[in-house]
Amino acid sequence: MNSQQIDLEISHHQIHLRSGDFNPKNEQWSKEDIIQGAILTASHVTFDPIVDGDFAAMVTVSFQHEFTASKDALRIIKFPFTVVGDLVLSSVPAEHTLLVSPEEGTYTGYFEICESEEVSEVYYQFTFVSFGGEKEARFVMDDNFGGKKDELLIVQ
Repeated sequence: MNSQQIDLEISHHQIHLRSGDFNPKNEQWSKEDIIQGAILTASHVTFDPIVDGDFAAMVTVSFQHEFTASKDALRIIKFPFTVVGDLVLSSVPAEHTLLVSPEEGTYTGYFEICESEEVSEVYYQFTFVSFGGEKEARFVMDDNFGGKKDELLIVQ
């Protein structure tokens, strides 16, 4: 299986994806993390979902040969990610061990915040492609939340 969709209960302004063991220090937001809307480490990433409050949203995690941005994308962040074990998708109220089983190694990840024009509903996508050697994280597009295309982000 190279893709899985989860109806995730989202709370505390975070969507967290990790590979391997949980490390609580990887969920501690610094001032810089808050500004960029993401905590980025090698095998743990946490993103601000932008939407306020507690809510449920569909989150898709997939491993593909290439990345194609969604036509519904409001924000896209590109980041390096290393798979070292099981993948776990979580927010404060829920945690899901994913059935996707990629090979261990380093990937280029893309996190998309999307809103469907047809139903005015927010959804999220994580897309991972084989690592291309880039170790930097950056915004892929200008967005209405402060992201500027090609602006570098802090990876811890």
